[in-house]
Amino acid sequence: MKKYFKWAGIALIAAVFLGTFVFLYQKSVPKVTSYEINTAQVLDIEKTTIITGKIEPRDEVNIKPQISGIITELYKEAGDVVKKDEVIAKVKVIPDMSSLSSAENRVKLAEISLKQAQTDFDRMKNLYTEKVVSAEDYEKSEVALKNAKMEMNNAKDALHIVRDGISLNNAQMSTTLIRSTIDGIVLDVPVKVGNSVILSNFVNDQSNMRITTGMLNNVLADAQARVQPPTDKGRRLKIYYMTQTGVKPPNFVIFCNSRELFHFSYQRYLENCLRQTFGFRGT
Repeated sequence: MKKYFKWAGIALIAAVFLGTFVFLYQKSVPKVTSYEINTAQVLDIEKTTIITGKIEPRDEVNIKPQISGIITELYKEAGDVVKKDEVIAKVKVIPDMSSLSSAENRVKLAEISLKQAQTDFDRMKNLYTEKVVSAEDYEKSEVALKNAKMEMNNAKDALHIVRDGISLNNAQMSTTLIRSTIDGIVLDVPVKVGNSVILSNFVNDQSNMRITTGMLNNVLADAQARVQPPTDKGRRLKIYYMTQTGVKPPNFVIFCNSRELFHFSYQRYLENCLRQTFGFRGT
């Protein structure tokens, strides 16, 4: 048993010695240095800068629906390029009950008028065949029948527009399709599929109008070039910039060097300049 432990210890010492020798040999072997060869190229120096803020366009157009309804499809997103007359959204019509009732009544009246005109024409035709009435009376009844048919078609078309938003005579002019009015880039899509939209009207558009800071300051610069800001005791009013802060009604804030120097007459002058440029009638 003792002999077994003796040989085991000798084997362990030999293993340690051999391992040390191998380790020292590997450390003494010099490492081969490898080099990567690249081909020289002539390129441009690129510099990337990250900034924060908001891009405000110089010209901006708000596109409004021509009918009230629910957005069923959106074909464009913010940042997409659009062409003039390109469809950007589709609206499902929710007809106004008063307009729908008036259109339906118009169709009913047109049907009654058409039936009466047809009866009068048939009677006049028989009398004209028997040479009881003149050709002039016969032609008048024929014209009345044509007018009644035209009114019937117009009444049905008006009902179709109010109820479905599509004209029977010109399907391409469908009011359910919202189209771009200019070439440009979509800045923002303030609605989602399923949102309700209301019929665009003049007063609502004017009171809900939002003007970019760039456009406002262009008008401000032109106004100051025409009429210099007022002075008081050698101090002149300095207007730095203008921005819009709200709608319905439109609100604007002007940053200047002194509130006391901002006379109400010059404030009224700037207000008139804004109205001459952007309208704001009814607000």
